[in-house]
Amino acid sequence: MLADVKIEHPLLKPFADPKLRDFTKLRFWKHRQIEIKEAGNNLETLASFDNGQPAIISARIGKGTLIVMASGWHPGDSQFALSTKFVPLLYGWLAAAGFSHDPAATLLVGEALPLDATSAHTITEPDGKARSLRAGEGFTAAQVGLYKVQSDSHTRILAVNLPPDEGRVLPLASQKLAEYGIKLASGAAGAAGGESTDQRLTATDTEQRQQSWWYVLLVLLAVLVLETWYAGRARQTALQTA
Repeated sequence: MLADVKIEHPLLKPFADPKLRDFTKLRFWKHRQIEIKEAGNNLETLASFDNGQPAIISARIGKGTLIVMASGWHPGDSQFALSTKFVPLLYGWLAAAGFSHDPAATLLVGEALPLDATSAHTITEPDGKARSLRAGEGFTAAQVGLYKVQSDSHTRILAVNLPPDEGRVLPLASQKLAEYGIKLASGAAGAAGGESTDQRLTATDTEQRQQSWWYVLLVLLAVLVLETWYAGRARQTALQTA
């Protein structure tokens, strides 16, 4: 069983969630003993077994990091692959290596970039200007383009776009341009006036058609009432004759 897990380390960052901190149900059947003769600054024990033996070790080698587990995740060694800790651990390692599994965010001009409040960042804007931010300091994108966000753990590229409303290229009607005070050529102005006249005529025609339908409905209703009255009268006359 794991006894000492450094959840504050970037490689074990997913376990900072209180729901994932409990390792008491994770059983290890056997493990390899790792003997550390010289523990320098490049070597760090990230987790230990309950007997004090190292379980996970990280070592900085050049520009990379070597991760060593003293036990495997196959059933012969442990229950690791069947536990809820397995996938978060792999995600933590991939995120530390710069491979984020988070979906790409849709960012627009004027919005704040998603930054880790616990880390310092260096942001390179689309025009090449670099800006250093302290931990907890925010940054708002003021221009369109690709932003390079660097921290101690990884580097990301974020794309910032224009709001959808600013990307509309549909033509405006001549009448709308005239309302905004834009002077139009004589042909365009005439076309705008013609469009306005046509719209008024269309509205008038529609109103006249609606009134005509009302008259037709009234006539049909009167015919129906007259026919009903006549049928009742004829039936009453036939009964009296019989």
